Order: sequence, then structure tokens, then C-alpha cells
Amino acid sequence: MSENAWHGAAEQLHLARAWVTPTPDLLIPLGEALGGYGDEAAAREAFLEATTLARGPGDATAFARAALGYGAGLTGFEVSLFDARQQRLLEEALDLLPEGDTSLRSWVLARLSVALSFTADTTRRREMAEEAVAMARRVGDRAALARALATWCDAVAGPDDVERRIDASLEMERAARSAGDPIHVLLALPSRGTSTSSPSSRRCTTPRVRPRCWPGSDPC
Repeated sequence: MSENAWHGAAEQLHLARAWVTPTPDLLIPLGEALGGYGDEAAAREAFLEATTLARGPGDATAFARAALGYGAGLTGFEVSLFDARQQRLLEEALDLLPEGDTSLRSWVLARLSVALSFTADTTRRREMAEEAVAMARRVGDRAALARALATWCDAVAGPDDVERRIDASLEMERAARSAGDPIHVLLALPSRGTSTSSPSSRRCTTPRVRPRCWPGSDPC
């Protein structure tokens, strides 16, 4: 969608909010629309309110979607680093979601692994990324697999896993193409360059953009 289309969608959802009691089903699309045209502060407020409303009745799916939205939007690929609230929301989402395999749980695991960059034990981040990849494979969700593989590349950054990262980036591109996910197709392409460059190129995806970071970039 274009920026104007996102703006129009946000205006319509704001009008709806004035007439009905806010629910996560209203606030999550509102947050996505606000983020789509660049009002990240308002988007985060909408997603945060959605987590509060979903928490009460224990709506794990809505809570997890709102927590993902708060961190980078439901279609985003930039993840705020050193964001304690984002980390807490994603941890809570994992606690609320059923233990079984789902695309949503894989997505939350992958996002949390990236959100914990530079703040958590690398072994924990790698284990979460590996679990996200394995779960996406088990449920057969190609979009979830592309997201999880991007996270795995980030979690094993460094000179010791170059060949495995190249293989993962190739699989990520194939999965993203089959899922119709152009963002993760683009994220996969730079991986072949950074994976074979000097040890200082330590991340699998593209470096920083705007005030927030792509998964795998240096701190903003």
C-alpha cells in the first residue's frame, strides 16, 4: 500500500474507534495503518493498548499479534534494539501462546531472538532461532520459515558459520519467493555478500536504516 492509502485507512479506523468500543481487532489494524505512513509513536500506542485489552480475557493470538506490531509492525522488518518493553511483551506472548507448533509462535520466537540482540546470551538467542526454524518447517509455513531463517542468520553471525549462513540465505530466498514475501527476498540477497566478507561484516542482513535497525544490523 502507498503512504496515502495507509493514511486513509488510519483515518477510517480512527472514525470507527469514535463509534465503537476499542478492541484488539480494531486497534491492531489501526496500529499497522499508522505505522504504514510513518507515525510510529501513535502506532506503538495503538499496539500497546491492544495488548492491554487482549491480556484481560487471555486472547493469546491477539496479544501476540499486538506484541509483534509494537516491535516492528506486522509487515515490518526493522526491529528496535535495547527495547525492554518490546522484549517483555514478546516474552509474555510466548507464555500466553499454546505450547504446540504454530506459525504465530514461530514468528514470536524469531522476533524475540532479534529483539534480544546485544542484551541476552548468544546461546539463548541461537536456540530460539533454531526452534523458530524447526517449528516453521513442521507447520509448513514458507513465510514463517523465511522470517525464522533471517533470525537464525543473525543469531549465528560470525566467521564460524559462513557456509551455513549462505545455505540459509538461499533457502530463505526460496521460501520468501514461494510465500510472495518481497521483503525477505531482499533481506536474503545481501546475506551472500556479508557471509563471505571479512569478519567485521558480522550480520546476515542489511545494515541500519532510519532510527531503527534491520534484524542483524549494528546498534542504532
